[in-house]
Order: sequence, then C-alpha cells, then structure tokens
Amino acid sequence: MSQREEVQPGCPQKTESTAWIYQGRSSHAFQEDTSYLGPFNGHVNGALVMKELEKPWYHWESAQEPNFDQCFSDAEKASFMSTPYISSDGNLFSGVSDANKLQITIQNGVTRWYTQRSKNDFPEPFGGAASSTRVIQRWMSHVLLTTTVNITVAAVNTNLPGMAWFAPADHFINNMMLKLSSFSDLLPEYPKLAFTGDNYQKAVDELGLYLIQENMTNQAIPGYENLTAKAGTLGGGKETGEHEQLSFVAVKRGEGLPFVALQPSYEDAQGAQKMQSISSTRRGVLMQYVPTTTTWNPTTGYDLEANFIKVVEASEHANDETMPEYQFLQLCNVQTSVHRNNISRYLTAVASRLSTPEGLVEYMTLAESRRRIFRPLPLQEFGYILPYALNYAPTKPLEMTMSGTT
Repeated sequence: MSQREEVQPGCPQKTESTAWIYQGRSSHAFQEDTSYLGPFNGHVNGALVMKELEKPWYHWESAQEPNFDQCFSDAEKASFMSTPYISSDGNLFSGVSDANKLQITIQNGVTRWYTQRSKNDFPEPFGGAASSTRVIQRWMSHVLLTTTVNITVAAVNTNLPGMAWFAPADHFINNMMLKLSSFSDLLPEYPKLAFTGDNYQKAVDELGLYLIQENMTNQAIPGYENLTAKAGTLGGGKETGEHEQLSFVAVKRGEGLPFVALQPSYEDAQGAQKMQSISSTRRGVLMQYVPTTTTWNPTTGYDLEANFIKVVEASEHANDETMPEYQFLQLCNVQTSVHRNNISRYLTAVASRLSTPEGLVEYMTLAESRRRIFRPLPLQEFGYILPYALNYAPTKPLEMTMSGTT
C-alpha cells in the first residue's frame, strides 16, 4: 500500500475527479522538509500573497462593468449574497468590487506574521531563550535577494501639462521600504517621474508589447501573431505542467495599463529594513558571507551585522573596486546625508531621462528584463498576468546604475 493510501484510503493518486491538497502552517515555509513545497512554492515566506498591493490595481481595473450573473447558479448566487464580506446592500459581489479591503487584510496579515516570525526566531529581546532555528539565511534573503515581488503600473497624471503618466517609483528604488518610519530620513524630495503618452506608444511599438495567451492547440490561429516562447514563460512547480507551455498567441497590443513593472514585495519590506531594487546580482553575491549563527548580547544586541562585515572584509575581493564586496564596505561607512544626496541625484537623473523617448524605451526594457526573471516562478500562472515584449531578446538581466542608466 502506498503512503498516500495509508493517509487517505481510496485516493492513492491524483485522478480526473480527485486531487491532493497540501496544507500547512506558515512556519512550515522555513522548515527543511516543507520549504518551497506545496503552497510554499508560491507563498515562499509563509505569508498571504496579493500580486498587486497598491493603486492602480492592474488585475482589478476594467473598462467595462463586470457582470457575473450568468457565471453562477441560483444556489451559488444565493450563497454569495448571504456572505456579508462578499456581498452587501443587496448587490452581488459588492464587497469585493475593488482591492482596497483585500489590500488592508493582506498587509495586516503579513505584518502580524512577520512580527511573530521575528519573535520566534529572535526571542532574546523579549525575554525568551535563544532559538536553535533562526534560519538566518532566509532572513538575510530579504536584504540581499528578492524573495517575491508585487506588480505595479503607472498612475494617471492630472497635474503636469503634457505628461500623461507617472512611472511607478518602485521600479527605480524601494519606495515601499523607504516610506517606513525607520527610514523616512533616507527619502529625499525628487522630481516627478513623468512621461508622455506619445513616448509611451513609441516604446510599446519598439518593444512589441502584447498581452499573450496560451495556445493549447499548438496550431497557428489565423488573424493573430503566434509565437513560440522559451520554457519557463509560465510558472513551474505545478502538477498541471503549465511551465512546459511554449505556444502562445499575441491577443492584444500593449500592456493593458501602462508601464507594468515588478517591485520589491511588501514581504521583503517587512522582513528586513533595506533599500533596493529587485533582482540585483551584485547584492546576491554577498549571500555567501552571511553567518549561519548569531549571539545575543543584552548591551550590544545581536552580533550578526558585525560578524557579517568581518567576513566580507576578509574576502579576497574586499579591495577590488569593481567587486560588490568592496562597494558594500564603502557604503557601510557613509553618513545618512550622503545616502540621501546620492538617492536624490539618482532620481533626478531618472526623471530627466524618463521624459525622453529613448529613456522611456530603456526603462521599459528594464521592466521586461525583470519580468523575464519572474516568469518561471509559480505565481506566473497565466499568460495574461504580465505583458510580453516580442522584440526583446535578452542576453543578460539588466540592472540600474547610480547614473540613472542600465
């Protein structure tokens, strides 16, 4: 008898009518035998997930009023109508007409979970005994890597004449983290990150941006541009095999809403306080120096930071000006005012370049490069989730520099 039959007799394997559902606690996302499995393949930090967490809502907005009346039976509609957090005031789905309520629920849930997770792994400041399972590498992943992302888009501009849109600030800097009170002194005043509708349309045409849909027939569909993508265009890790889908159809020109970008997640902003854009290979290099243990001192706190810096200082690359190790050590000794001035100069350069056709193409190409990194991950379930640039052939991931260019 298989192990599955022992647990649930009569359901040894997934069939057309039955399937297994993996359930677990949030803490299981960090245990060796359950991390990155089942729900933790997408909810990698054991937290609630919402693809977009700020207005404009990329996957909630529509030019047409949605009508779900024909999608459900009378019994189903009656059930939804009797559920106050779904429907109210006699209107079906009125409680979920936009994402505002869900946003608050998700953010509160993530914040509470990370507060509890911190107390679980680092209990000494709260009078607890030393933890034997701090999973320090996972905590430092919030600082040096991007554990997961949120999706953001441009906001409509109603203030600057001739400028139709404001680019998402988190495409260029971790604005979500900088808005936290503990880092407010790092966030300077900077020009509006605005661009024109004409320049945007030129960038859409140059990159060949489309919304794409899976072509399950693998036969060319007349009247549409058909394309064969690389493996990983859809997220992997599922029994249904979507990650092996290679045939797609370009069904609609453009992005749906302008300037679709990936931003550092709310989870990473809660997990550790830092400033970053997503997917930085230079920061990722530093993961190899992260200590596996840390000790609490009631006077000086944990020794993780000091030990981490010592290991980097001992690196063979610590004196090479071209290497991340050297650059990190230089930044460790910089005053807050210098960081703030550097951020201000950087964002001023970005705002200037963003107002030009070639600059907008460059930054939207950067957005596509980051989307290609994200696409193989489990939350990229459908072709429609993110736009696809038909005219972009990546050679390596793009990153921003302090000069405001890639």
